[in-house]
Amino acid sequence: MEVQFDYDIDWNKEFTTQAWSRRFLNGLNVQALHVEFATKESQRVQSVFQYETISYGANSNENYDIYGVDLPSDAPVFVYIHGGFWKKLSKSISAYCVDPLVTAGIKVIVLEYDLCPNVTLSALVEQVTRFGEFILKKSDYVTSRRISFAGHSAGAHLILCMIDQLLNRMEGPLRIDSIYLISGVYDLTHLQHTTSVNQDNCLSLNSDNVDQLSPLKFDYAKWSEQRININIYVGEHETPTFIKQSMEMFLRFVTGFRVRMRFILDHDHFNIVENLSEKSYELTQDIVSEK
Repeated sequence: MEVQFDYDIDWNKEFTTQAWSRRFLNGLNVQALHVEFATKESQRVQSVFQYETISYGANSNENYDIYGVDLPSDAPVFVYIHGGFWKKLSKSISAYCVDPLVTAGIKVIVLEYDLCPNVTLSALVEQVTRFGEFILKKSDYVTSRRISFAGHSAGAHLILCMIDQLLNRMEGPLRIDSIYLISGVYDLTHLQHTTSVNQDNCLSLNSDNVDQLSPLKFDYAKWSEQRININIYVGEHETPTFIKQSMEMFLRFVTGFRVRMRFILDHDHFNIVENLSEKSYELTQDIVSEK
């Protein structure tokens, strides 16, 4: 089932997420302010909480930071994959979810990965898939009570691609308890020709790979044996296309899967994850309550 919206579509604007924020007179400032907030909060977290940096591959960006290393060996593990349209941001400024989760007894992994156009998007999906396989097989986490993944924007897209690929290379149900898909991008069709995101085709999209890289186009029959709790979130002040794609993603899972969707009022593409720094935030509470 496809969700229909009646509006004249300017695809550049649909993928200019900051243009839809209502928090400032000039919504275009919200992206810079997000980076400022994320940087300050991540630096604060890194000065307060004990963490280690671990490699999952040979490349310089194939590593992650794990916070809460002093927690018990059976503590839940929460993996966070940042957004940035596959070409911006890093783990060093994406640790804003750490404080309330580690305080609640959850180990937090913040992932680093290569960015486009240094790699193609197809290669990036393969990299994140190798990370997922590394984590699910790593002996350090065998005793963890639960392993969950969360991704924002491009990070949500990468989680679905990762799981879909892992089901082709790992036998039996994956040891993933929950996924949290936050303001994700699930259909890349229009990004082929959207210069604001894919200038000079920096994502290396083409007619041969765009469906393979679009979770809304996946065949989810092979997911049927998985018992993953699927949580989909989107903000009230998100772009119409992001809202539409989140609704369509929910409908793909609504039959036969454990899925829920939450529409976060008064939130845009940026504070929907910035507020993960707050213990009282509803999304933070959802994560903690499932530990």
